[in-house]
Amino acid sequence: MARLAEALVGVVLGAAGLLKIWDPPAFALAVGRLRLLPDVLLGPAAILMPWLELAAAAALFLRGPWRAAGRALAAGLLVAFTAVLGVAWGRDGGASSCGCFGVEGGAWARVDVGFVRNLLLLVLLSLALRGRKAAGCGTAPASPARS
Repeated sequence: MARLAEALVGVVLGAAGLLKIWDPPAFALAVGRLRLLPDVLLGPAAILMPWLELAAAAALFLRGPWRAAGRALAAGLLVAFTAVLGVAWGRDGGASSCGCFGVEGGAWARVDVGFVRNLLLLVLLSLALRGRKAAGCGTAPASPARS
């Protein structure tokens, strides 16, 4: 179950990152409409954020420390994105486009939908982490000297 949750988060982040990479100017405009970043940061954010999403997504499909790093990066990105969307939703009621999937219009691009989607993805990541801890993944083996 943990693996499925990580894969789902990875697919969503990967798709979002790829679609933003496809058209950085459109993503920069969408971020600019949220009015949360100074204009000077819109270009760098529009270029950097999708690559971070793609890196997190790719790492979630790898093994060992890469997957753990992917979970941490994905969680950090989702927390930041959710906070940004929450502020934007509070300002305009959520009907504007977030540019979350690099496109304008449609239900998936709405700020309120993005906020709820990100919360669900964070729940999936936390369930994956709990599932891994319950299964004993990521814990150090007991030392024979402690016996």
